Amino acid sequence: MLEVYAVKQEEIDDFRLKSLIPYLSEKRKDKISRFLRQEDIYHSIIGEILVRKLVCEKLDLKNNQIIFENNNYGKPFLKGYDNLYFNISHSRRWVVCAISEREVGVDIEEVKAIDLNIAKRFFSKKEYEELMTKNNQLSYFYNLWTLKESYIKAVGMGLSIPLNQFTIIDRDKNIFLEDQNRSGLYTFKKYKIDRDYKMASCVKGKLQEDELIISSVNEIINDFKEHI
Repeated sequence: MLEVYAVKQEEIDDFRLKSLIPYLSEKRKDKISRFLRQEDIYHSIIGEILVRKLVCEKLDLKNNQIIFENNNYGKPFLKGYDNLYFNISHSRRWVVCAISEREVGVDIEEVKAIDLNIAKRFFSKKEYEELMTKNNQLSYFYNLWTLKESYIKAVGMGLSIPLNQFTIIDRDKNIFLEDQNRSGLYTFKKYKIDRDYKMASCVKGKLQEDELIISSVNEIINDFKEHI
């Protein structure tokens, strides 16, 4: 089962937001202390609170029982549990979290005008050639970008896997991976969450069920506080 939770940014009292910081990991607190933009602080706090709420609910834990660690490539994981995986992404108005019993990745991006020549650098030759045949190249670019990012994040090896060294074939509901020994080992899903955004997830193995859950910031905070 794959669940993707999405929280749309909304106005929240600054005191209430920062009152959540004591319940975060020390690494997260240090990161937040170095942010200059309020948007970055918001994303960082809400992202971890969302993960903590979900972990507490899924594993019947209290917040202070949760320990996050990072693998050799920097991807966070839940210490002491090998049956629950998560991944976070955010882009301006949205914070999203994918959670599953298998390795998972998620990516959300705001669709905005860019120089599509960037695809020559980050896409495989096959992907770039496919992009050039599309009528709506910008939309297809972001579809492919989020799919590729979600895959990188699911594998958990960061950019040690160069983005142009594997190929994703996007046939709308049928999405295929070409990547050495990993082809056929991952399943992809695209989501229509907002007309100005593209979002995709990737999970290891076959995807039997999935669900997209959209919640408000206040719902997430209130649910989280039940586990303090």
